[in-house]
Amino acid sequence: MLKNADASDFDKLKSFLSGGIISLRILSYITAYGFDRNFFKLWYSADENGISAVISLFENSVLIKTAENADMNELSAFLTMLSFDTLSCEKSTADLLGFSDYSVKQGYIFLGEHSEHTAKSINENDLKCVYKLISERIPDSFGNSKEEYLS
Repeated sequence: MLKNADASDFDKLKSFLSGGIISLRILSYITAYGFDRNFFKLWYSADENGISAVISLFENSVLIKTAENADMNELSAFLTMLSFDTLSCEKSTADLLGFSDYSVKQGYIFLGEHSEHTAKSINENDLKCVYKLISERIPDSFGNSKEEYLS
């Protein structure tokens, strides 16, 4: 059963979150932001054998760390209720959760579908292209020209 994590769960979470980039990122978020921020949420699943899964939601990014005995049906159902752009977890976790369309980077899964911006390939020697790319992304809603942000 998934539960909201709070400060009293820190020692249990720290024990479970040992090793690996996913664990390190979740622990970094806990250390930096604690348990009472609107932009960072943390849940864990536990039974008599201890914690079997941890899910964090930081802004629009989900991180999942699981043990072998994690209830993947529960995690999958829970993920359908969250709104997120990216999901990072181990490849084995993504496979067990039923994700088939994903990209793998160094053994971890990075899922993302965000249609607002598309990646552009640029020649690193073409500074005009880099300037154009950066200036397209800088908001000018404060009345300043884009050039003021870049100077």
